[in-house]
Amino acid sequence: MVNAWQQTIKRVRDEMPKGTSFKEILMAAKKVYKKPVGLVKKAVTTVKKAVTRKKRRRKRKTKTKKKSKKKSKKKPKKKPKKKPKKKRRK
Repeated sequence: MVNAWQQTIKRVRDEMPKGTSFKEILMAAKKVYKKPVGLVKKAVTTVKKAVTRKKRRRKRKTKTKKKSKKKSKKKPKKKPKKKPKKKRRK
């Protein structure tokens, strides 16, 4: 599929006299060229996606952070008391 810019260049080249430099043709085509509108533009992007198989990545929805409650000062854990050892009888 030929895009609109290339078609414009071809049309302008045919209208200009033979032997005109490519630079002059491009400058003349720039003045005449109009971007495609509506369905043509949409069709071009659809075909382009199908050919390249590239898709835009979706932005993930960010999870809202839950408000954390203020933490009160924790009391240090008490160490359990050691039991005295029992004496063995012989």
